[in-house]
Amino acid sequence: MPGEEFKEGYLTAVWNSERDLFPDSVSDPQRLHILGLTQDRVQDFPQDSMPLSEIWGGPREQVTGRTEEVLEGRLVEVLRCANESLARIEGYRSYWGDNDDSFVSLADKVIAETAILALVAGRHASERPRVRFLIDELSRSLSPLVRSIRNEALIRRYPNGALTLAVGHAVVNALGLPDPKFDHLVKSTLACNILDCSERLNFRAMERRWMTGVLHPEAELSFDDLMPMSIATRQAHPIHMLATDVYALTHVPMFVTDFGSNPAPADFPHATYGNSLDAAAAWVLQTENFDLMGELVLARELLGAPWTASHVLAWKILEHAWDHLGFLTSPSFSIKQLDDLPTIEKASYAFLHTYHTTYVAGMLSAIMLGRASFPPQQIMGTCAIGREEAVALHQECQGAFTAALEFVVGTHVPAEDLQHLAATARQDAGESPLQAAQRLMSLRSERGREPVGIVADIFNDTGLPCAVVASSLIDGLLTCAARSYDLMMLAELLRTVAVGELPLTPTVATAARFLTRQQLPSGAIGGWFLDPSKGGASVSATNVTTVLAAALGALSMHPDLQH
Repeated sequence: MPGEEFKEGYLTAVWNSERDLFPDSVSDPQRLHILGLTQDRVQDFPQDSMPLSEIWGGPREQVTGRTEEVLEGRLVEVLRCANESLARIEGYRSYWGDNDDSFVSLADKVIAETAILALVAGRHASERPRVRFLIDELSRSLSPLVRSIRNEALIRRYPNGALTLAVGHAVVNALGLPDPKFDHLVKSTLACNILDCSERLNFRAMERRWMTGVLHPEAELSFDDLMPMSIATRQAHPIHMLATDVYALTHVPMFVTDFGSNPAPADFPHATYGNSLDAAAAWVLQTENFDLMGELVLARELLGAPWTASHVLAWKILEHAWDHLGFLTSPSFSIKQLDDLPTIEKASYAFLHTYHTTYVAGMLSAIMLGRASFPPQQIMGTCAIGREEAVALHQECQGAFTAALEFVVGTHVPAEDLQHLAATARQDAGESPLQAAQRLMSLRSERGREPVGIVADIFNDTGLPCAVVASSLIDGLLTCAARSYDLMMLAELLRTVAVGELPLTPTVATAARFLTRQQLPSGAIGGWFLDPSKGGASVSATNVTTVLAAALGALSMHPDLQH
């Protein structure tokens, strides 16, 4: 809890109001604890008063059969429900608080994303009769909605906002239902010299170019000017990213590959991007953000990248939740809020807070069908840092370890003593890395973080080597610990990596550097000790620094960090 003090030498996590490292100024998304140990679980909610089953078909038995058949069944279900929901969109709109004078309403966003779902399904799975029938039906339903009088009026009034409103038209055109008059309006607007008189995020600029390609299939698009400014080219890591940054990361492959229809640009930084994607996938395994989880797996699939352990686990979690709930929620979904609504408003709320995640899973199913990409085939080995980075990391860990011990003892520590203490910190604790990961996941659950139930169910039946699963889970826990400033858990995880000689992944290196950056000039480790009343030679500063330094010392003895 915010402001909680140290107790008995053990440093509890310091949380802000969102229980993560985001500043309180960031919006406060409501977390839905779906399959964990909380009172708001979906399975505890009376099904007869919850319209989710009406929208998505409700919980069902475990889906069985060949993977191809299962994926097609999932896609068909999403397309059918999307079409049925479009028929209710005007009724839903009245409960979403939209102002008809506003430029882009929630309903506009839903309609545009429904169109993209139809496009992706058509591109990758249209040879299947059931899918083709539903895509045609969805296109006919979309046409009057995306080419409405309201949309035409708004595009004429606000050319710089044409992007969002014109996506649906571009897609319906591509699906074989042209409208020459509306097409002329959209294309002339996109050619208008005032179209770009508004500031756009880089991936939104990519989206604008992608839509130009949908309207002009003959055009040869290039993203060369946009890629250097993209987060996809950075060594981005979720320890240092906001959730919005991770969403930006996942959207880049959507547009530069035309949702999997084209290969990525020749200079796309596959290795760097893959590391960021894998680290983010490991992180979301420890959260309940099915929306982001689906987008991360989708991004991997769009690039045709090999499956990693984190992506296999993420897909299995999505499957498990989808099978048992019949839908996938967005992080904004709240059972309490749903329960408090009048019955007449429940369906509109439920659809709004489940459709996007379920659409993402539907698109993922379509692309996996088209490419016959069924996990866990061809799992890529755990990525480890290179030799040059390992040398630098060894120096950083050793330097921080030395400074911390000299702070604790108040004098110089001989090199041979440092070596002995580091080796002692790396002594085997008598449990495997996977056992340690399970224990720390349970500890997080007991502290009130995201529940561990669904992940625990999955990782016991992955078919993957235990060390690979442990490395993925520890990577995710390291990110969670850093984001919540739970340095004690972070230190224990780093020590587990050292003792178990797990691969030194980019996440391990990033987490270790995160810990070393918490060291003050005095040698004490922890931002809490910036407060003079808790700094100096206090018992807390000494005890905490000793524990945290031990993890850095143990990691410095990892075989891959030895010269």
